[in-house]
Amino acid sequence: MNTAGLDLANLNRVELTNDFAIKGHVRWSPNGTRLAFSADPNLNRDIYVFNADGSNPLRLTTDLSADSSPSWSPSGLMIAFQSSRDDLINRTSEIYVMNADGTNQTRLTFNTWSDNTPTWSPDGNKILFSSKQNGENYNLYLMDANGANITALTQNSGDNHNPEWSPDGTMIAFSSNRDGDYEIYVMNANGTNVQQLTYNTDYDGEPTWWVSPPTSPPP
Repeated sequence: MNTAGLDLANLNRVELTNDFAIKGHVRWSPNGTRLAFSADPNLNRDIYVFNADGSNPLRLTTDLSADSSPSWSPSGLMIAFQSSRDDLINRTSEIYVMNADGTNQTRLTFNTWSDNTPTWSPDGNKILFSSKQNGENYNLYLMDANGANITALTQNSGDNHNPEWSPDGTMIAFSSNRDGDYEIYVMNANGTNVQQLTYNTDYDGEPTWWVSPPTSPPP
């Protein structure tokens, strides 16, 4: 499967790769110079990074399990990701972090059920993720960047996925099927004031925040 970039200035698609089968999130580094993603060119999903022009691909994980959902720290020095490397039978995922060059891979969560889709807070102090810790449904949890102080942000009978921080770190957008089908919700960063934004019979998921470009001051 080919991966294409987008030249926003000229609105032209730019082909970056023709050899990686993309299977997970593609994430820009905070400074916009690199991309992290998960791929399985060798039938084993791992985390890769390359430059924004597609050059210098680097494989960061090499274990026998599925590694996916990379998320850059705001400093660009670390990457959080999910991996099932410690449960090859049931393939339950845990949250890990590593240096941006793939060194010092460290497990942060130790749960019976899967922990998925980590994302760093804008200040770099917290990691948000989705987990089935109650054994019944997926809820959103928050922990310190070192794995301490895990706190549940949602507690309902639906599944809650794909959390995304607002740029200022005060709100979280996510998808949930608590009303019967997946809709987009937002809430405060502490889990309060949950608001449903979409009301559709079709699937609504994977929200992201739009940051308006700065406008030039009048001459």
